[in-house]
Amino acid sequence: NKNSIITALFYAPLMLCFVVSTKMTTAANAIFIQSTGVAYVLLLEPLIRKTKLLRIDVLTVVFSFIGMMLFFIEGFEMDTNVLGLFIAMLSGLASAGMMISQKTNSFEFVPSGVLLGNVFVVLITLPWFIKNPIPETKEMAMLMFLGFIQLGVGFLLFAIGQKYISAIDSALISLIEPILNPVWVMIGYGEVPTLLPIIGGAIILSSLAFRLWWMKTKRISSVL
Repeated sequence: NKNSIITALFYAPLMLCFVVSTKMTTAANAIFIQSTGVAYVLLLEPLIRKTKLLRIDVLTVVFSFIGMMLFFIEGFEMDTNVLGLFIAMLSGLASAGMMISQKTNSFEFVPSGVLLGNVFVVLITLPWFIKNPIPETKEMAMLMFLGFIQLGVGFLLFAIGQKYISAIDSALISLIEPILNPVWVMIGYGEVPTLLPIIGGAIILSSLAFRLWWMKTKRISSVL
């Protein structure tokens, strides 16, 4: 339906801008700036969906960004490709647009927005795929894993979860994704994170946990 097309028009730039920005600047820069999408959701959801702007949401976003700064400070570089930073910012805007547009859509049409968005990504990137050598077996297996598991299952669960919570809830919970990266690296490769990322991750998780506890004690529902 129309809302699915709108979602797809946000989804495709989200995917493309994030990948391009990680090639043009550091991964820490790209991930941190894309995470600003949470702030856009916080400001835009009350305007677009007429929801109430809660003080606890503002405080949670502020503390989460403090945690993100500590988390990525070691890999963040100011002396970098400005265009890469700008593209990462567009990725954050697209992320906010996708989350809010998904909430405005009927649940039965939510998967179609993601599906159509991936079709757009394929069509846009097809010329580069054709121009480059065919991926080897190992590379193809990695692409299949990323497509079916990391993106496919990930967005399926994300879409189902959005049925029960607000866009700002979705945006805040998504902040857990980047702080899990060093956890998987530690488990897989034995690399232990330094102190600042550990403190930053603890601040983010504590902020999210406190918000959930506060909303429960105040009996404020996040289902919208």
